[in-house]
Amino acid sequence: MPSINEYLLSIFDELKQPLLIVSPKNELQGINRAFCDFLGIAPNSVKKIAKIWPGIEATDWSDSHMVVQLQGNSETITARLSVNPLDGGDKLVRVVGRVSSGEILSSLHDQRISTLGQLAGGVAHDFNNILTGILGHVSFLKASAGHEGVQLESLTAIEDGARRASLITQQILNFSRADHQEKPERIDICSCISRTFLLLRGAISPRYELVCSVPDKQFWVLADEGKLAQILINLVMNAKDAITTNGSVRVSLDEIKDTNRLFKNGESPAPSYICIKVVDDGCGMSEEVLKRAFEPYYSTKKDKGTGLGLATVDTIVKLYGGVLEIDSKLGKGTTVSVYLPLVQKEEATGTDTPKRIPRGDERILIIDDEAPVRSVLGVSLEHLGYTVFQAASGDEGIDAYKKEPFDLVLLDMIMPNKTGPETFVELQTIDPDVSVLIISGYAAPEAIDFILKKGGKGFIPKPFTIQELAHQVRDTLDEDL
Repeated sequence: MPSINEYLLSIFDELKQPLLIVSPKNELQGINRAFCDFLGIAPNSVKKIAKIWPGIEATDWSDSHMVVQLQGNSETITARLSVNPLDGGDKLVRVVGRVSSGEILSSLHDQRISTLGQLAGGVAHDFNNILTGILGHVSFLKASAGHEGVQLESLTAIEDGARRASLITQQILNFSRADHQEKPERIDICSCISRTFLLLRGAISPRYELVCSVPDKQFWVLADEGKLAQILINLVMNAKDAITTNGSVRVSLDEIKDTNRLFKNGESPAPSYICIKVVDDGCGMSEEVLKRAFEPYYSTKKDKGTGLGLATVDTIVKLYGGVLEIDSKLGKGTTVSVYLPLVQKEEATGTDTPKRIPRGDERILIIDDEAPVRSVLGVSLEHLGYTVFQAASGDEGIDAYKKEPFDLVLLDMIMPNKTGPETFVELQTIDPDVSVLIISGYAAPEAIDFILKKGGKGFIPKPFTIQELAHQVRDTLDEDL
């Protein structure tokens, strides 16, 4: 009569699910017939687990689900595994299924996009700190130079260039940040397309003629700026890829009032539309390709394309109540037209007359690890009458606040050793009524919301001018009175 262990092993061997038992030292304790069949190997042929699982020593067992490479009889199999702990430290490993090459590529693509977002965030943080220093010193010099003169024109040109650079940085962030929360708002599409075009012009070889024609006026759409940028980027990159040697890509923007033909019932839901038109003189599309142009993952670029460009554009356009139209002939180029409904701009309140830069005599603590930022903020605020103390880290700022509280703290979000949120929590421990303004060139929305919900007074995104900072500082100080 078989022993209990023999009986249990026989049941284990008969189970249809591919199973493996691994010891705490990554030694093979049991393998059933279904696992052998999954790998295409003979039962009882495996003595050491490394033979079928070469990477087992590097496995992170803290994850209950994993994707690994297993070695079969004649091929390497990518499998998805599920891990369950057993008594004594053993682990029961269950094969959930094979992982297709498409899933692997999709996973790698997601990782690359996530990495791109992180890299863009780091670059934006450093770049915006530099721009904050430039804009701060320029606005300080403009305030000191008066309102006339050749020097003022040069300073204004420098300021405009720095602002334009900051807009390009923001465009990169909006396009690449995976955690970016898109909230549709009224956006001047002419300005958005112009800024995105600047980004594209720097990314495309000069051998392509790239032309953008945008009306010198404002047209408003209800959308997210990042998604609008994605529309133009996808269309222009597709157009560029369709050109085999030298050629041109032309972008234009026009108001269209008669769009009834685009809708099935012959009546436009909106009184007027803006048309983003991208025209190339590339290879064009055959009727067969044109019919499948919007299919996800369908691409004629072989290994150079994902097949998601037009599908993504189509999805975004429909999301905003628009229409996408393609006119293409093989060998004669392609015209892609995106129609988006126009909305009215919200009426501005108050007057547009320039405000006098407000002054004060309160004590302000600046906590920022970037010396150029601290320097320009300190010089400018002292010029406006404030008493300023500068701290290069969260710990240094906390020590300063312990000695004597400040009327206001300007707190950077991303700093080494002690972050903005951590510094804020400690400052609140010292003084529950501490008044804090957040300044940051790039920070996760969750971190900013955390401070604002806990009593933070506001958020100023870098880069900013001293005029913008001065008004925000004065408003916050007056609010606390």
